[in-house]
Amino acid sequence: MTRIFTILLFAVALGLGYFLFNSIKTDIDMEEKITQTEARVIRKLMMIRDAQIAYQSVHGRYTDNWDSLKNFIKNGVIYNVQKREQVIPMAYGRDSVIVNYDTLGTVSVQDSIFNERKYPNFSAEDLEIVPGSNGEKEFELYANEIGKKTGAVISVFEVKDTHVINPERRKEGGKGPLRVGSRDEASTQGNWEF
Repeated sequence: MTRIFTILLFAVALGLGYFLFNSIKTDIDMEEKITQTEARVIRKLMMIRDAQIAYQSVHGRYTDNWDSLKNFIKNGVIYNVQKREQVIPMAYGRDSVIVNYDTLGTVSVQDSIFNERKYPNFSAEDLEIVPGSNGEKEFELYANEIGKKTGAVISVFEVKDTHVINPERRKEGGKGPLRVGSRDEASTQGNWEF
């Protein structure tokens, strides 16, 4: 009778041990999946930020249209400008600065910003797709011009992850979804960079 009880207790201990190990491993695997997916989302947000900055440098504003941004990446050009400054000392102790800009030519956006060295396997076609969403979710893209108290009008953009997998980012008062830019400030910083 004692032997049966010992074998039964040993089997229960093995079962509980396996259950405990499996629950811890599941948590670790989920945390690893969240970390890897967020790294891919951040990488994609950095690509979109680079595209928006280049778009703004050429057009003077950001875009809120994925097709315009993708077309700009595939077919757009960036001007290669050289800036030269000439400092002339004045008689009364101050300096006069003359700035000359020379346009040396153009280079395609695809080759200069999204080259194979910086972004291997880059495809403009799926730029708006959130990694880890199986192609079902798109980033939320916002661009506008806002007026400041000083009277200045600035161009702003924000790109936000709509497929948040991290429970810490979904909680009320939590970190919030991954995003780059701002709707009400002149910022191209991502919220993971703070």
